[in-house]
Amino acid sequence: MRKNGILLVVVICLFTLICGCSKEKVNSDTSKSTDIVSKLKNQENMTADKKEPKNIILDIPSTADFLYNCSTIKELKEHADLIVKATVKETNAWVDESATIGTEYVLEIDKCYVGKAQKTIIVNNLGGTILASKYFEKQDDPKMDELKKEVEKDPDNCYVRFQFDGAWQPEEGKQYIWFLEGDEENGTMTYTPINVYEGVYEINENIVKRYNVENVNNSTTRSSQDSDDKMTLSEIETKINQ
Repeated sequence: MRKNGILLVVVICLFTLICGCSKEKVNSDTSKSTDIVSKLKNQENMTADKKEPKNIILDIPSTADFLYNCSTIKELKEHADLIVKATVKETNAWVDESATIGTEYVLEIDKCYVGKAQKTIIVNNLGGTILASKYFEKQDDPKMDELKKEVEKDPDNCYVRFQFDGAWQPEEGKQYIWFLEGDEENGTMTYTPINVYEGVYEINENIVKRYNVENVNNSTTRSSQDSDDKMTLSEIETKINQ
């Protein structure tokens, strides 16, 4: 599968940060999957705490140009190595050396449409919310000094949020259909959603829907009539199996 190139331009009111998309390598072998499941069971009592509102002191919006766009299920299938219906069991935000924020998702696969995978896999994607103290370990712009002082006052309750193209983030406990690209290195598979948000459909009862920047910005970059952005669960499954 040809890797998708993404040009990401992040505009902050205080500064402009230009960075490339990077994928964090993860180990998804059988032993790791067992450890992941065990870890999830030990953290079940922490679920309520994770749902508490977070104090966002910095929002990082962005705009993006993809190497190609996938408006339809057919186009997504052309680039997908793995298509699954899966539930998010755990999320872990990360920040890389270029101060780009992403999230690692632990998925429990409920149904596999295309490709083969273990019962539990890990997916990395751009965007997420992370403790500001961790973010500022990588972000040393002097214009951030005032915010750093605010973080020092309450380091455990200050967060930085990065929304790629304004897209929502998959949530723990919810089920989605994922169109994933795979990259194998030294026997380890790393998965990422196609075009960050184009390859992620939220399932709400019998309706599946993905984020569409047009609905937010009234953009005319693509016609909603020609795009598979919202449909029933049976409709998307039929299109996947065609």
